[in-house]
Amino acid sequence: MTNNKHNTKTKAFRDSYNANIEVAEKEWRGKRDKDREQILHCLESRIHLSPFISHAYLDIQMQYSFDYCQQRWYYHSVHSSEVQFISEHQVFGVCCEPLSRQVFFLIDEAQQVGKGAAVVFRPDSYYFGLFKKHYRRQDCVDDMEDLADCLSVWSECTTVQDWEYYDWNAYLGQWFGPLVGFGHCYAFEFDREHPGVMICHQTQIPSSAQHKRCDAMIQQNATNADINRMSLLFRNAHAIAKAGRPFSDFPWLCTLDEKKGLSVGDSYRNEKKCSEFIESIAEEQRMQLRSVIQKAHYFSIMVDGTTDSSVTEAEIMYIRYAIDGMPYVRFLAYVNISRANASTITESIVKTLEQHLHLTKQVIFERLVGFGSDGAAVMTGCKSGVATVLKKEQPCLFTIHCMAHRLELSFKTFLDNFSFTKSLMECLEAIYKFYHNSSLNRSNLKVSCAAANITFLVPGRVGGTRWLPHTMAALQTLWKLYPALIEHFEQMSITTDASVSSDSKAKAKGFFKTLTTRKTVILASLLTDAIDVLHVLSLSLQHTYCSPGCIIDMLNVALLKLEQFKQRPGLYLQAALSETMSFMGVPISGTYNDDQLCTAIHHVVDGLVEQLQKRLLDGSSGNLTASMTFLVLKNWPEEHTQEFGNEAIHVLLRHFNPILHDSIMNSTRIPEEWSTLKEYVYKLKNGSKELTWVGVNEVAKDVCPNVLHFVDLLLSLPASSADCERGFSLTKFIKSDWRSKLLDKKVTNLMTVKLNSPEIDGFDPHQSIQLWLGIRKRRLSSSELPESDAESDSDDDTEALGDNPCSSSTAF
Repeated sequence: MTNNKHNTKTKAFRDSYNANIEVAEKEWRGKRDKDREQILHCLESRIHLSPFISHAYLDIQMQYSFDYCQQRWYYHSVHSSEVQFISEHQVFGVCCEPLSRQVFFLIDEAQQVGKGAAVVFRPDSYYFGLFKKHYRRQDCVDDMEDLADCLSVWSECTTVQDWEYYDWNAYLGQWFGPLVGFGHCYAFEFDREHPGVMICHQTQIPSSAQHKRCDAMIQQNATNADINRMSLLFRNAHAIAKAGRPFSDFPWLCTLDEKKGLSVGDSYRNEKKCSEFIESIAEEQRMQLRSVIQKAHYFSIMVDGTTDSSVTEAEIMYIRYAIDGMPYVRFLAYVNISRANASTITESIVKTLEQHLHLTKQVIFERLVGFGSDGAAVMTGCKSGVATVLKKEQPCLFTIHCMAHRLELSFKTFLDNFSFTKSLMECLEAIYKFYHNSSLNRSNLKVSCAAANITFLVPGRVGGTRWLPHTMAALQTLWKLYPALIEHFEQMSITTDASVSSDSKAKAKGFFKTLTTRKTVILASLLTDAIDVLHVLSLSLQHTYCSPGCIIDMLNVALLKLEQFKQRPGLYLQAALSETMSFMGVPISGTYNDDQLCTAIHHVVDGLVEQLQKRLLDGSSGNLTASMTFLVLKNWPEEHTQEFGNEAIHVLLRHFNPILHDSIMNSTRIPEEWSTLKEYVYKLKNGSKELTWVGVNEVAKDVCPNVLHFVDLLLSLPASSADCERGFSLTKFIKSDWRSKLLDKKVTNLMTVKLNSPEIDGFDPHQSIQLWLGIRKRRLSSSELPESDAESDSDDDTEALGDNPCSSSTAF
């Protein structure tokens, strides 16, 4: 009786399924015939089209079908082995039904094929049926080469192209994203008017009892109340990542929301789910990055390395690109590596780009135009550094040693070349340690500041790994505290208090003697004026949007200011020279005549100018950098000249021409469009006080598209790797000693949300929620399910359907 009942249900389902297939086939044939008539009408006045020619320019609708077959290739009998092996190849075909044109994807036998497998394939174009017919007549097909010979008989080409292999997910991921939330059969619709959008229609196949139960669960789950609850949870997770708080803050933050009267539900309120929410938010940001990288066409990579709190070598990577005259810098990944050598670092860079941008290795090196790093030998080594290894793959690559680091090196070299500047910096470093290592000394300095009516500040560090802006801040603090410091040193040197050690007394006496001599005051003031110029230059070079075209302009401004010190002293030196026997009310001893002062000024200025020119202008990229100065629009000549920039454009085109793709820009038209662009720029300069490349793109993009695409390429080149240094500062805050076990994947997610996502008040969680729901089946409203399924999932991974795929039309 049970079997009869089962057979009856099976027959009813089969009959309904066959009826649905008949309806679908009738609709398909009708649409195919209609499309064929439309295509033939469009082609009446055209010549015969080869199957290798794209029909995208026709204003028609086209119907495609997809097929997949798996064939076995038996090895030939000439193989003398007693054991015969069977290898399998797969063929995936896409057919344009109205034109009977088909494209084949031949899948490599060595790959594991299955749902979600990233199989490797090589596309070629042949008729599927003729291929199978000829294949069955072949004497033997031992490998992919034999298969190519078999296919070439039916090819309209005379020869078979060289084999090219692609990673399925990475290759198609350049244009397509994942479709999530599926539980039924669907039909898809897409057109060229809406690129990147696919309309999904659910087919009406009769559901079994299990399908009906799932339908009820989906309808219950996709309610506004559930989405609102998930929005609160995602906002909390986003705020935790933005504030750099640990995952353990998530449960009590949800409890706080509940006490405020907000409905956050009982599920997904643990630390594990907080990590999942942050991962979904980070993945949404990566999806947006992939989209803009497709629009940007070219990009550069900035990389730096360190050892984190887990005593593990790590590399941090940023990506730089430009769109319509606006450069952007985005955090890409934080990756732990086994060894800090060039091959390992290069491999991690390529792998990271493949994973996060869904690009193949070939496409990466076709679009990678710049590489920035610090001056470590593993990065910039001329024989086996990362930059050299990357240049072997991409000879046109523009590599640069961070200009901000070069500036620091030039200043350190200057200090080492002159004994008086070196001894002065050593004295200031000793003063910093004198207060940094003693709470008693800081307390006594605070008393001296109060007596002198000076705001208390702790002396800063001027040496070590500090940037020039930190050194400038330390010198400014020294001058602000100068009267209080002198008073404190004098009191400590003569005190009889037993709590003050003899070592501290001796140091205080030496500091007092050094800082109250006229020579020290004048030279320290002169050095402060010079560092004031350099720290402005350093901040400019560290700016996120600084490009190589700005370097020479910034450097020339700094050099001009330094040279002016020979004729007119700086502000700090003027203050020191205004008094002869005292400084800031403190008596000083010794003399320093005009000849000595003039000699010191010339030594400081000439020494700094020599080092800056040597470090910042020399190098393999010097000629290219000098050719990019036209990117600074404010420095264009006042009068329009036909020759301006022509030679620079020629030099840059000669270097980058091998990677200028015809699909993006026509390089042969760039010189002609450059002349036209100059006319537009001069017209805009007359009516605008501050002209930018964004404004130029808004006006001249349609007239000069090729040269403006080339400008975007140049703007995507880095001038420094300061963003990586700032990233490491954030990494130390996230992966602290208390969180040293954080995996690099979670660190990447936290930093992506922190650096790339909107601020808390501008964050919209809905896209992240949809992405999270589509990863796996989830249960949002467990209280509304049948009793047998209403199990709590607050502390485990029990999850059910989330996203509702039952709408009649869904855009992906």
